[in-house]
Amino acid sequence: LLGVGVARRRKLACEQPSLKEHLRRLDRAATALNHSLRVVQIGANAGDAEANEWIGTMIRQHRWRAVLVEPVPHIFSQLIKSYRPYLRSCNSVDNEGQCAGSEPGATARTVDLHQVVVHHNRSAIQREGGEGRRGRCPFLYVKPECRPGTATYNRRSCGWKAGMRLEQMGRVSGLPLRKARVDINPASGYWLDRSAKHMDEKSLPCVAIADLFAEVGLPDVDVLTIDTEGYDYFLLSALDFARVSPLAIEIESKSFSRRQLAEAQRLLERQGYRVLDGNASPDATHWQGHTQILEIFAVKQGARARP
Repeated sequence: LLGVGVARRRKLACEQPSLKEHLRRLDRAATALNHSLRVVQIGANAGDAEANEWIGTMIRQHRWRAVLVEPVPHIFSQLIKSYRPYLRSCNSVDNEGQCAGSEPGATARTVDLHQVVVHHNRSAIQREGGEGRRGRCPFLYVKPECRPGTATYNRRSCGWKAGMRLEQMGRVSGLPLRKARVDINPASGYWLDRSAKHMDEKSLPCVAIADLFAEVGLPDVDVLTIDTEGYDYFLLSALDFARVSPLAIEIESKSFSRRQLAEAQRLLERQGYRVLDGNASPDATHWQGHTQILEIFAVKQGARARP
């Protein structure tokens, strides 16, 4: 267990269960019941190995039924390319042309992509016509000149520190910065505030996390992952466990404060989860690479612990 209030991890020779191995066990149990695991990934990133998206490899390998959510426009474009042979549907603001078609010999299509902002606060969403689950949010994302790999990239003019990769960052705009930072981790808020002048704004579809699963047509979820560059704690806190109760939850926690980490553990344990350090096994992405708890892995226990 994490240990309430402890935000740093010890380097151990081995700890179990392995996150990946646990998901393989769930897959074997589901297969025996003629069932495919259902996965929702909030903050899917580019969906490739370079972005450390290990869950994407498992989705493709096991052909899981997956809904992948990513709001940042240039990253969503990369996500389409990563999953094109597997696309079942693709809901994009400005990449519809890229969504069509698949490569010759493509495997069974099991993946839906959604370019949508997931918000923890339902009342903050601008409703279209005042009804329905989905609305609009003004969304800020990094301009091309501050994205590594683009022709116009200039790290010094953007004020990034060497090695920083802020092109994944984004946030809902429309609030004064000091208020907007209340909704995200202070460390992430600091860098987003500094980078505000280097960001473009786009109106994107927006849905509250409490409504997300019904909105994307996957109300019963087996595996949930959340990686939203600083918003993770607030999305977890707003999750409606009465409506969705995944068998396994993986959350990026590197931006959590000690208080947030302790509260997240208590919340998950109250909902019947065993909470573990997601990187404390040899096959983890950041195995012994850090002393901080970078990911929380929560495993459902009891009667709801199997597909």
